[in-house]
Amino acid sequence: MKDWSRPEAWANIREDVANSTTLPPEAYTDPDYHAQELAAADHQCATNKGLSSSEEQKVAAMLAFSTESSVNAVSRLYHFAGAAAIFNSSVLQRCFRDAHGSAMHHVTSNVAYDKYGQELLATRDPAE
Repeated sequence: MKDWSRPEAWANIREDVANSTTLPPEAYTDPDYHAQELAAADHQCATNKGLSSSEEQKVAAMLAFSTESSVNAVSRLYHFAGAAAIFNSSVLQRCFRDAHGSAMHHVTSNVAYDKYGQELLATRDPAE
């Protein structure tokens, strides 16, 4: 049983909330969804309108999701390449290392999901 008095327990819940609510169904079927959403956020910033805190957290969560998806794809390719992929001469070895290294950046890590989940839980209508 979880000890809800510990901050880590709440952090896991916030990450789960962000993971489950970050993407609408079209994000899985429309290959341009993320590019369009990020372009809209970029345009909003470029026209000096800025982003709200919630919008900033959503963009960070989208970046984390995109990075996580990319890392999963590279990891699967690395696995299927076999033993030859472990050598420094393998391009796939470098891709694997770079992908996993980029996933360690705080913007593309679970920290982004945690902050977005925290934002979602703070703004959630209690009547829901």
